[in-house]
Amino acid sequence: MYDNSLYQQGLEAIKSLSDENGILASSRSEMFGCVFGRDSAITGLTLLTVFEKTREPVLLEIVQRIIFALSRLQGQGVNIESGEEPGKCIHEYRPTDHDHLTNPVKSGESKPWHVYDDGVMRIFDTVDATPLYLILVSRFIEITGDYSILNVTGNNIRLALTWLLAYADTNNDGLIDYQLHPDRKCGGLAVQSWMDSGESTFFDDSNHRPQYPIAPVEAQAYAYSALRAWSHHLGTAGTELPATLLDTVFANTLDERATLLRQVFNETYPIVSHGRAMLAYAIDGNGNKLTACRSTMGHVLWADFRGDCIIDCPQLKQHIVNRMMQADMFVRNVGLRTLSQASVRFDASSYHNGSIWPHDTGIAAEGMRKHGFYEEADLLFEGLKKVYEHFKTPIELFVSNEHGIGEYSHENGSRACMVQAWSAATMMAASLFGQNLRHNDTLA
Repeated sequence: MYDNSLYQQGLEAIKSLSDENGILASSRSEMFGCVFGRDSAITGLTLLTVFEKTREPVLLEIVQRIIFALSRLQGQGVNIESGEEPGKCIHEYRPTDHDHLTNPVKSGESKPWHVYDDGVMRIFDTVDATPLYLILVSRFIEITGDYSILNVTGNNIRLALTWLLAYADTNNDGLIDYQLHPDRKCGGLAVQSWMDSGESTFFDDSNHRPQYPIAPVEAQAYAYSALRAWSHHLGTAGTELPATLLDTVFANTLDERATLLRQVFNETYPIVSHGRAMLAYAIDGNGNKLTACRSTMGHVLWADFRGDCIIDCPQLKQHIVNRMMQADMFVRNVGLRTLSQASVRFDASSYHNGSIWPHDTGIAAEGMRKHGFYEEADLLFEGLKKVYEHFKTPIELFVSNEHGIGEYSHENGSRACMVQAWSAATMMAASLFGQNLRHNDTLA
């Protein structure tokens, strides 16, 4: 009772992208044919969701390679030119073929990106890859019951958690945020959440530029889930956790930080108007809300630990789902827009301001499913299946406008990647869910 053709197509794409460094974000011939920490972690998490239903061993093998690769590529010291910090997860790893970013002549940038002494480009400009990595390892353990992976990654987990506590809140307001170091001479990403284009961060009711640091809504949810999960794992005596990792004092510190983050989040991000509510998609350095309606609200439902997400009000979850399913966000038989049509910055043909990303819609659908909103999740998964059947490939993103759906392209010549890892994993997930398969039934 599932779409085997879509499942197999997604699986073959995942296998083609898998290599010794975990998984490539896109095929080698395309723009993002290298390792991205965020993409790798989200792909791994989606594959674990698929594994829960299929029990296909190859999926665990791929996820394990992703975990080991992200652990090897973890930041070890401080390098402001690349954004590296101890315990921080990699954003982009290019051993070769990085001249378009690092060569002053070929890049065309006033500030080419940093290259390490070994000739490798390592960039750590990501606010969310580290908590996503922590969630990935936790989920792997929860699903498999295999704690032996921590014999290899235990120190990496500790470093990543310490990064969350020591580095991830740059202005000490209790939120997870990002900004480029003011003394940085090399280029890098000014926007470090998953919608990482410059167009994606703005005030909907003002032309003023948001002040850094920026605290994206989904990063708070990821961090909360990571802190809760590892507070549990590291503080639970009598489990299969290696004895050297048990640390009730550190576990309590993580739990206290999670509690504070949840309190600040629920005081800060909700926007209530005329009896309806949604979430700001970010908070800027001056404490101002970025209020345009974005699909990242769905990530907040998706990022949970054993059913516990950062939202402390059940009614708010319902409001969030209702808001995402309104016609300015949800395109029936297609998916969720990254930005509401009601926003002054909406452009269906943009990269992040109205386009549709299959993995993003899949995350929202899975988040809804986790919290019991099965009908809404079905609609999103069914739309994704139609999209994948149309494009016949796990496409990175696409455009939906009055003419129907079509490929994304930009006037600068860039186009959507046709084989994208997190989209391929979502293709597999979409084939398993929808009107015919719900809840946690395992496929025979």
